[in-house]
Amino acid sequence: MKEFVDIYAYKHDSSFHRIWTRSEMLAETKDYYITYTPKNVRVIECKQSFWRTKEPAVCYFSKKRWFNIIVVFREDEVMYYCNLASPILKELKSLKYIDYDLDVKYFVNKKKVKVLDRKEYEDNKEKYNYPEWIDEKVQKELKVLLSWIKNEVGPLSQEFRDKWQEEISKGKDE
Repeated sequence: MKEFVDIYAYKHDSSFHRIWTRSEMLAETKDYYITYTPKNVRVIECKQSFWRTKEPAVCYFSKKRWFNIIVVFREDEVMYYCNLASPILKELKSLKYIDYDLDVKYFVNKKKVKVLDRKEYEDNKEKYNYPEWIDEKVQKELKVLLSWIKNEVGPLSQEFRDKWQEEISKGKDE
């Protein structure tokens, strides 16, 4: 039987940021969770507005690393959207993390990497009064993430993409 979870993102002060509703749990290990979010899933924002996902995605949520990795399967390319965030926690039917603003986009076909939202990070570092250890951890984990991208490690590897793309394709056929 399929297990579904809602994915909650919070800000440093524990305020609600965003929720992805009804993502399918694909795998759990001692180190991470893998979820699948199909096209057209409802995403609720903190201001009570919402939008729907445009493409299917497989999400890697680490229990140890300070980032999560979303593999977006577009018709003509694969794109990664990575969030610098606290390690994931699971509570009942929910996965939860704190979003630390910095994001990285990686376009596999073009081998193009772009770090996003540096100003938002600096603004929120002040607004939420991030302790120095959080700032150091986020900066260190950004370097780790960029190294993973450069070396196509773990969820950034061709093998990972192929495996989960095949899995979600099988699910559509059932």
